Amino acid sequence: MTLLILSISCIVGLFFGSFASVIITRLRSKKPGILNGRSECPACHTRLSPSELIPLISYISSLGKCRTCRTPISSLYPLLEIAVGIAFASMAWVLLSHGVSSIAAWVVLAALTFVTILYAVYDMLYMEVPDEVLVPAMFLLVLLLVVATLLPSWGKDVFWYFPSTSFLSDALLGGLILYSFFYLQILIPWVIYALKRKKYTLFQDILLWYFLFPFTLPRLLSASDTKDEAEELPTWVWAGDLRIALFIGLSLGWYLSLWSLAFTYIFGAVIGSIILSVVRRFGVRIPFWPLLAGGWFLALWLSGTTEYIVRSFVL
Repeated sequence: MTLLILSISCIVGLFFGSFASVIITRLRSKKPGILNGRSECPACHTRLSPSELIPLISYISSLGKCRTCRTPISSLYPLLEIAVGIAFASMAWVLLSHGVSSIAAWVVLAALTFVTILYAVYDMLYMEVPDEVLVPAMFLLVLLLVVATLLPSWGKDVFWYFPSTSFLSDALLGGLILYSFFYLQILIPWVIYALKRKKYTLFQDILLWYFLFPFTLPRLLSASDTKDEAEELPTWVWAGDLRIALFIGLSLGWYLSLWSLAFTYIFGAVIGSIILSVVRRFGVRIPFWPLLAGGWFLALWLSGTTEYIVRSFVL
């Protein structure tokens, strides 16, 4: 039975991986019709038949080329399909290992996994995080948390990894913690900049930006008067990272959010060391969202282990 569930989860993940590649390419090209547009070859624009849309199998059977113009197909498509398939199966394994059998729990966790992988890959490819999916996903997640708080028995089945049945407050606290942590990494360079330039009125604006971030932060991050001033602001965290921090906090709650943050920086240190050892120079830009996504997955995969560690120290 376990093998059957994992297999079904993997197959569903393959199809969602194919859908993720469509979303990524259309978001980047600003092409309309993400949900209702027909898939086509990007080179010859021939519409793909249903037999050409079967995840992984279509790529293998066509030898990685368009059947019409024989243009090579990007390896992004099969790799993303495999990644989402494995991720969906792994989340099904996490649910089974915790004795969770609710279909709703699998659907919610699969949706969160899909959004996480989608933006990790997009940031990895283009070093930016668009909001077309992330913001609606956070809105729907908040609605689910409200329902879970009103119906705690159902909420406990779906958000089984939350420390209490106060799902909405736990999620908001998680979002606040991560948002504040990453905002400090924007705040500190700007405080240094304000002191150097003796622009003391910026302090009030900086505090207001914490609360009015959705409306003013893009202006904040592009407010440098000259190229020299921009170089004085080594800001590692940007507006997209703050929205992602909110998403992680809301989706994991405060307890696993802290573990996710710890895993992110451990994961980042390992990846950064590997890249530096290979490239052998500083200044290499590393997309941050894949590291956050890695911490997100590790927090869920190792939720049983982290709980055991905490109980061992407490008891």
